[in-house]
Amino acid sequence: MEHIVQFGINLDDSAIEKLVVEEAAEQLRGELMENITRNMPRRWYASKEVDWQQAAAEMLQGWFEENKADLMEMAAEKLASKAVRTKAWRERMGIMMGGDE
Repeated sequence: MEHIVQFGINLDDSAIEKLVVEEAAEQLRGELMENITRNMPRRWYASKEVDWQQAAAEMLQGWFEENKADLMEMAAEKLASKAVRTKAWRERMGIMMGGDE
């Protein structure tokens, strides 16, 4: 005697895709945190807890110090370009060049 048995399997592609994406994101997040904490100076974290405010503040301060001259030059250029377009600047330049007082 033979029996034919059929099984119906319904695979929800979107659910599988969502699960794979969530697992990959969690794995990537873990690897990134491990790499970050391994490469950070120890003063920024204690017992695997990163002091993000301190880390960001020190990194920004270092960046500002490295680029201080360039930042000042850019700010001076912007200020000068805006100043020369004002009426007060033109009036002062007229006085300085010997024009009407």
